[in-house]
Amino acid sequence: MVITRITEHSVFFRRMDGRSGRVRIGELNCLFEHIDHQEYRKILADTEQEKHLKKLRAIKRK
Repeated sequence: MVITRITEHSVFFRRMDGRSGRVRIGELNCLFEHIDHQEYRKILADTEQEKHLKKLRAIKRK
């Protein structure tokens, strides 16, 4: 998730799947699971690996 904008009462965000959303600041902690930086990097690496494998499979099919 990437926070794209913050107002006085709301947080606007874009998820890794491209979907956007808005949530009140008070609800943010309830809706999203807290992860540490190391876990975030692992998730990001796994996501990049999935994208790379998908690209290689598409090339192989051609």
